[in-house]
Amino acid sequence: MRSVQQVTFQSQDVWFGEFNLPADHPEWGREARVSDGVALIAFPGTAVLIHQVEHRPTVADPMRAVTYAPGSVYRRAVVSPQGDHCSFVAFDARLAAEAAAPFDRGAAGDPANYRFPFAAAAMTTPDFMLKQRVRSRLADPDVDAGEVRERLYWLIERAVRSGYRVLGTSRLAATGQREATRREHCDLVENVRKLIGRDPGAQLSIDQIASGVATSPFHLSRVFRRETGTSVHSYRTQLRLRASIERLAAGDRLADVAQDLGFASQAHFADRFRRTYGVPPAAWRRQLVSGRQMSKIVKEAAGRAA
Repeated sequence: MRSVQQVTFQSQDVWFGEFNLPADHPEWGREARVSDGVALIAFPGTAVLIHQVEHRPTVADPMRAVTYAPGSVYRRAVVSPQGDHCSFVAFDARLAAEAAAPFDRGAAGDPANYRFPFAAAAMTTPDFMLKQRVRSRLADPDVDAGEVRERLYWLIERAVRSGYRVLGTSRLAATGQREATRREHCDLVENVRKLIGRDPGAQLSIDQIASGVATSPFHLSRVFRRETGTSVHSYRTQLRLRASIERLAAGDRLADVAQDLGFASQAHFADRFRRTYGVPPAAWRRQLVSGRQMSKIVKEAAGRAA
């Protein structure tokens, strides 16, 4: 029942690691705080409700990156029965201001006091795969630290850019809506994320999802697409595919992954995976395994040569 935080990479200004908190851990609901002088971006592997004091509650899931300013105070609440599993990148607060400077004059003018004006940022498929590549590279004991550091810089820049893009879209949308309506729409989307995040593989129709958040299917579809840029169906499919990455890396059978995550069949899962990531799931796993094996072979050969 213990929480586990493991730092897998560390340099002078950026760190990367993994965090796990079981759903029955007493830490849920307790106040937590990010260290002063350190900003943090979490990349959820499961759905979790995060409420930072300075922002509205946010459902963190594999479709988003969650941003924390230095000293941020927050609480987490259970959504998924799997608890809280995420990767994270922590970095010097000055890097946060530097990443935000192209989009925010205040960040450049007062970097010491910069704080993210958003709680979460959408993660595109390339950004999600960049994070996965960082995790895979860190499994190599001979990985080049400079390479990892540059990839983490890129990951930070991409997340901050996405956050400002979403923030800009939100502000533009708010100019044509009453603030109360805007809040209602944001709450509706968060409730849908929470409902789906509890069990991404659940076979819920659009009618059942709409009923679960007390609205009509038409209103749900219209608001969700307006707020997220995608349909409920596409969002859930992408969430399932991202959840499959962990299962594939763990060596689970493809048929089990497909069934557990709600795909009609293993073939359907493989087709959607290939369309999104460019290779079938079996080939992706072979590439991952062969990369680890090659690293081991090279290391053993170097040892023999020495």
